[in-house]
Amino acid sequence: MKHILYVKTNPEPFTGLDRYEEALSEHHHIHVVNFASRDQIPSENVSSHGVTDLNIPAYLRLVLNLLFFPEKEKIDIVFSSHREWVYGVLNVLFATVHGKDSVVCMAGNIFNSYKYKRFWLKRQVAWIINIVVALPLLRHADKLLPYNSQVKRELVERGFEEEKIDVVRLPVDYQAKAKNYEDDSRPEKISEDKNTAFFAGTLTKGKGMETFISILQHEDIRESYQFILAGKDRDGYGEEISKYECAEVLGRIPEEGVYRYYHHSDLFLFPSYSEGFPKVILEAFTCGLPVVSRDISDIDLLAMETFSQDKELIRLLRGKTYQRHDRALPHEFQKDYVTQQYLSAIEEIDVPRS
Repeated sequence: MKHILYVKTNPEPFTGLDRYEEALSEHHHIHVVNFASRDQIPSENVSSHGVTDLNIPAYLRLVLNLLFFPEKEKIDIVFSSHREWVYGVLNVLFATVHGKDSVVCMAGNIFNSYKYKRFWLKRQVAWIINIVVALPLLRHADKLLPYNSQVKRELVERGFEEEKIDVVRLPVDYQAKAKNYEDDSRPEKISEDKNTAFFAGTLTKGKGMETFISILQHEDIRESYQFILAGKDRDGYGEEISKYECAEVLGRIPEEGVYRYYHHSDLFLFPSYSEGFPKVILEAFTCGLPVVSRDISDIDLLAMETFSQDKELIRLLRGKTYQRHDRALPHEFQKDYVTQQYLSAIEEIDVPRS
């Protein structure tokens, strides 16, 4: 059994294991660094450490908790699951300073996500954080686990050692989630007269909101489709999209609400420019909802149609009616298979066992 320090943050105390704790804790002891520690954790192989819950920015709290982590000598491997430009960097820094090995999941696309910030200053700051600061530090990780093959290719092209890189997905049982949220009640906002194209995610430039605005310019598209978007509006696109009668911006809604739209819409439309491998694609797919997505991040493995340019999407929407499907989730996305990938990545790092 190895002792793994899991670099993560939680916005508030909660009970239960997250997907990575559940996947790894059956074979290893997980030390979770939170800025809000938890009173109860239903596993003897998971312990939570929260030195401070000061009312300061979340990342500063995380840094303090890492600095004063009380059981450094026990740790074999440092693990981080997402936001590699923040958690991955803290992972590698802690591992380097204390002589530990590190495993960094790369849930996004560090190479191009900064390009799709709506505002110039945000783009420049993100470029500095991603490319100038984070990327050189990530070279010191012992294992990198990107969510798609595109990121792996770019890492190799930039001189990262290929044998240290494995493509993995999220260890989630999507079929069980889809079944848990089965609901025969049709959301009131879904039209009976038009095809419903549903989107779930943050409303940002990077997620393709300008593509929605582009296709909404076409009268025949507006007459044939209604567009329902669920998610936080971070860049101010919601108001512009909502001015069209056929478009509805719901804001953030509970997960069960999202699944009702998965189960009752006609199409999941995902025009994002930069992703790791988005869980919403997997969620929509396992509910039988046809996926039409921009051609990025291995999404073509699940999508019914992909496109590169907005004009291609317009042709797709004009050219056919999409039918719900009953395709099985491919093996490489199954929870048991993915969990074994994570365990294998840990086992490949040769550290002393306790």
